Amino acid sequence: SRPGAPHPQQAADDEDTKKSSVGGPPSSRPSGHVGRGEKLGEVCRRFLLSPHFKGLILCVVGVVPIFGMMMFLPQAFEKFGVVGLRQVPYYLVAAWLTIQFL
Repeated sequence: SRPGAPHPQQAADDEDTKKSSVGGPPSSRPSGHVGRGEKLGEVCRRFLLSPHFKGLILCVVGVVPIFGMMMFLPQAFEKFGVVGLRQVPYYLVAAWLTIQFL
């Protein structure tokens, strides 16, 4: 062994200590110990799979196409002189395109 070099068993113990303090594989941690990263990861996973997050994303993604359909089309119809039932096909296409974004 070289002078100043750690003993192999001491190096292995130090490595185990580092793994358990950083997170490391579950087999290297004491029973019942949950690393901070795992706990945070589980919280994030539960939030991302929750109905609240899905509803939030649906609202955020749906605002632009729905706003465009409801605010732009009437102004465009007025400008181009499209009146009455001639607007229906345009609204149907706009609704179909809006649904594609959702």
